[in-house]
Amino acid sequence: MLHVLNALFDDRFGGPQKRVIDVGERLRWKGVKTLLLVPKGGGNVIDIAVMKGLEYVRVPLKRIPKAKEIIMQAAWFLWLPVDVLKVISVIRNREIDLVHVNGAFFLAPAFAAKLTRRPLVWHLNDTVVPSGIARMLGWLVQQLADEVIVAADAVAQHYGIKGKSYHVIHAPVDVTRIGVKKPLDYRGSQKCIGFIANWNPLKGLEVFVQAAAIVKRFIADVEFLMAGARLDSHTEYAREIDELIDRLDLRENMQCMGFIEDMAEFLHRLDVLILSSWSEASPMAILEAMAAGVPVVATDVGGVREILAPSAKEAAGVVVPKGDADGIARQVIRILKDEKLAMRLGENGRKRANDLFSLEKCVENHLAVYQKVGCGSRGYSGNTFS
Repeated sequence: MLHVLNALFDDRFGGPQKRVIDVGERLRWKGVKTLLLVPKGGGNVIDIAVMKGLEYVRVPLKRIPKAKEIIMQAAWFLWLPVDVLKVISVIRNREIDLVHVNGAFFLAPAFAAKLTRRPLVWHLNDTVVPSGIARMLGWLVQQLADEVIVAADAVAQHYGIKGKSYHVIHAPVDVTRIGVKKPLDYRGSQKCIGFIANWNPLKGLEVFVQAAAIVKRFIADVEFLMAGARLDSHTEYAREIDELIDRLDLRENMQCMGFIEDMAEFLHRLDVLILSSWSEASPMAILEAMAAGVPVVATDVGGVREILAPSAKEAAGVVVPKGDADGIARQVIRILKDEKLAMRLGENGRKRANDLFSLEKCVENHLAVYQKVGCGSRGYSGNTFS
């Protein structure tokens, strides 16, 4: 078995966490044992990982500070050697062969990998870091990592990762598990618009709610479903969203459903999915909607355009400028009123999800990277490690 330490910077379940868990579960079948390194916190990642049969280790690492927290940044840098030693201990005690780091700021596992002479795969998942800092971090990543993975070409551009020196591995979607959306005859003429994201300001919930209010003016019988957990770190933002829903008289049309375990069932209720984020990399929400055959209207952020291919014949959705609630609403109304367009976008999405973004393809891409960093010496045969 190849033993991989996959280091997560946050114990709350989101896109990167879902990728690591879903891929880690399948990698077991290929002779790769994934150990999750998870910081202490109140999130639900460990519960989900255990259900998938993955092992984990909790390590009390110093929280990565926000850009404005100058004092916290100084403390974080001073504490970094202690965090590195903690990770080194895990690497040695658990006989780790390879370290896979998620997130540009997650320096402790990266330094620990280099100090213990383990191959380092560094995975960049976002476009939210300010451009100047992103370029500095991108330079550091390229100096330290044996191989760099990005969630989209847009992520590589954001961090200044140059040339062919990186691998693009989009977030995976389990097409078989999601299944194809069935006709919803029982709902009659009612239309259903969905949104999937934790209540984080970067996800643009306010833009979604504003677009919903516009759609409601033109589509009388409509329901809006919001899937995603409210975060303890953004309680004030959640309060503002609740107030906006009430102010725009959407409470009767809006269901805030919290964390959803059965995403397939949720997606099968939708006529259109909206992604209104201010920043993304390779958003899982639109990939899962595509797998279900649900048309997507999304803001033009991160790798969204790469995934949806809005200008191509095989377009799976429509892209609008970020923050453009009017544009989102117009495109949603257009899709709802044009059944042939909705069917074409849905069918294209299903095909693109299956051909380009499947979980199986993502697993094979991970295996190829692990082989490239020299783990073939552990007995990699092309399909499995032994």
